[in-house]
Amino acid sequence: MNSGAPWVMRPRLPQLLKWASSKTLCDGDLAKLTNLSQKEIDELRYFGMITPAWGGKIVREQVRKLEPVISSVGKILESLVAKYPVAVPLDVDIWPMDPEDEFGIEKLRGVSAFTSYEHLMTLVVYSGASVQVLEETVVHEYHHHWRIADA
Repeated sequence: MNSGAPWVMRPRLPQLLKWASSKTLCDGDLAKLTNLSQKEIDELRYFGMITPAWGGKIVREQVRKLEPVISSVGKILESLVAKYPVAVPLDVDIWPMDPEDEFGIEKLRGVSAFTSYEHLMTLVVYSGASVQVLEETVVHEYHHHWRIADA
């Protein structure tokens, strides 16, 4: 969980790269590396997260394409926290979107997201999503966090 900073990006990329390099590339390995339950993995898949069926090479490519996304999300959150501070810190998870998730890519413009009552913002991002859509989504999700934090 959070160390007291206004927000913390969870270190998912190294975990995902390790998962993509595993011989079995299965949900069980992902659960062990990320400390997620199968229910949580299923929820991420509902929101469009990439599946092991793609194989390690494609999963690694999609994960590596998230590096600039993490930087963009960080800049967006810095701005939001400065303008709309809250006492409750926020954790942020970013996951790669399945490259064939038509709903996520076309209808959600490449960014699917939710914010929990445990102050966790989860983003599932397609590598071709625009910075504008990413910003719109992060602002929307931060608003949920801001409302929940004062409840």
